[in-house]
Amino acid sequence: MVFGSIVAGATSEGGGAVAFPVMTLALGIKPPVARDFTFMIQSVGMSAASIAILLMRVRMELRSLVYCSVGGLVGIIVGLVAVAPHLPPPFSKMYFVSVFLTFAVALYFTNKQQARPVFDEIPLWDHPSSYVRVPGCGCAVHWKAAALLAGGFVGGLFSAVGGSGLDIASFAVLTLLFRVSEKVATPTSIVLMALNSLAAFAFRHLAQGGVEADAWPYFGVAVPVVCVGAPLGAVVGSHFHRLVLAGAVYTLDAVQFIGALVVVRPWSTANTDQPLLLSLSAVAVAVLGSLLFRSLSHCGQRLVVSCEEEAAQPLPDLSVRAVDHATAGSEPTPTPRGQVGAPTEV
Repeated sequence: MVFGSIVAGATSEGGGAVAFPVMTLALGIKPPVARDFTFMIQSVGMSAASIAILLMRVRMELRSLVYCSVGGLVGIIVGLVAVAPHLPPPFSKMYFVSVFLTFAVALYFTNKQQARPVFDEIPLWDHPSSYVRVPGCGCAVHWKAAALLAGGFVGGLFSAVGGSGLDIASFAVLTLLFRVSEKVATPTSIVLMALNSLAAFAFRHLAQGGVEADAWPYFGVAVPVVCVGAPLGAVVGSHFHRLVLAGAVYTLDAVQFIGALVVVRPWSTANTDQPLLLSLSAVAVAVLGSLLFRSLSHCGQRLVVSCEEEAAQPLPDLSVRAVDHATAGSEPTPTPRGQVGAPTEV
């Protein structure tokens, strides 16, 4: 938990991204116990990291925090009631690591783009292009808010299975679709997961008869560790370059996936009596995840083009900066707030 708490405070990978695979794959603990423990320990550790982030005045994407929280809360409740109870342990383990791996791959190839432009907040939020008219009803929908709600809902479903997922879903939407810098998306996802872990913990305790009894001893042992480790990770992570944070995501997700293959062995009957179904469904989840993240990245590129076209038009409270993949040691000067700047290569 020392390593997991520092990772939770420093990256978009919540403590559950470390705790759930270790507990289920390495220690053989049942997924419901590991999931409840993840909710419980993130309620403390990531809340402590959130306090550190707020005290340091680290920049966050507040719109994402609001909309993803709402969608995530609904997704967690739906997942806890209708999804998690019907998902066998080997399936939940493989689905969890498969989705995380596909996101890491998508983020890696997105960051391979030279001089990839990144924003400090969701661009063109109040621009008319953010509204899409719904055929037949005559009303307009803010598609960016809808994307955050949908991302939060999907992340909430995965959190209901593995205790973590909402944070990485928010991070994916911000970095791939809206091209928000990892330096902003990371603290946003930490605070988001802290809030929703508290909500999930409360829902399990008040509406579902309490968390798994076996989760309490693990919680008691880990609390003193995460109270220090998570804020420490938040402080350390705030000084890293965005590509360092992205590299941590690649490494953790790859290790988790390889570990799952070694322990679960989905192609064999060692842990399931349906190896073919498990293997094919895990591949299907990975393929669907790849297509989803690829689509987000493609739409993000189109959004960058829109920002370039609107560069001459004044917009409130918007800054953009371009970061060259080759200059990982420096951050360019942002465009003054209150106007849109065309991305520049540095």
